Amino acid sequence: TRPAPSVAAAEAVVVVVDPISTGALLLEEIASRGLAVCCLWSNELRGGRTTSKFLSVEERPTLAETINELNAALPAKIAAVVCGGDDGVHLADALSNHIGKPNCTRAVCGANRRSKHWQQQVVAAAGLRSCRSACGTSWTEEMEHMASLASSSEPIVVKLAEGTGSEGVKVCYAADEARTHFQHLLHAQRPDQSLAAAVVVQEFLDGDEFVVDTVSFGGAHKVVML
Repeated sequence: TRPAPSVAAAEAVVVVVDPISTGALLLEEIASRGLAVCCLWSNELRGGRTTSKFLSVEERPTLAETINELNAALPAKIAAVVCGGDDGVHLADALSNHIGKPNCTRAVCGANRRSKHWQQQVVAAAGLRSCRSACGTSWTEEMEHMASLASSSEPIVVKLAEGTGSEGVKVCYAADEARTHFQHLLHAQRPDQSLAAAVVVQEFLDGDEFVVDTVSFGGAHKVVML
C-alpha cells in the first residue's frame, strides 16, 4: 500500500463516477495503489452522496462542459474512468469513450445499457435462456396476459427499468397487485429522471442467484468476484 499522491502533484488521475455505497470503497482501493483519485457526481444520482476527502467535480449539462470542468480541476490527464454506482453508468461510458479508454464497446453503450428489459433481450439474442419481459410507460396487453397468470406459486415481478439495486422491486401474486404497483412506479419517479421512466414486468425466476462483479475495458470483462 502506498499513499496516494495529491491530484495537484499527480501525472494521471483515475475518475470514479458516483462512488456511493460499496462503490465508495473503490476510492480507497485505488488510492491505496498510489494513484490520484477524483470523484465525479452524475446528474442521474438518486442516492445520497458520500462525504469524501477526495477532490469532487459535478456533472455539467453537457459532456463537453463536464470535460471542461474536469480539465479545470485536474492538472493531470485522466488515466481511467471507473463507475462506482448504477446511476453513473451513462456518464462513465461517455467519458471513458471520450478519453479513448472505453469501459464497453460502442455497440452496447447508450441509453439502453441499464434497462432490465433490454438486458434480457440481449441474453436471448445470444442464444441463452432468459426470462419473459415486457416494458413500457403504459400497461400493455402483454403485461396484462403475464399478470393474469400470476399466482402464489408463480408470481411476477414489477420494477423500474433502470432502477438501482432493489429500488421499487415488488413480487406480485395477482393481476390487480401488479397493475397497481406499475402505476405507482410510473408516478413515483422523479420528473427529471426521463431515462428511468419505463417500468418492467417480468416472470419470477426461482433458483440460486449469483452476483458477478467484473471490471470491463473495451468490451472485455474480467471477473473479479463471484
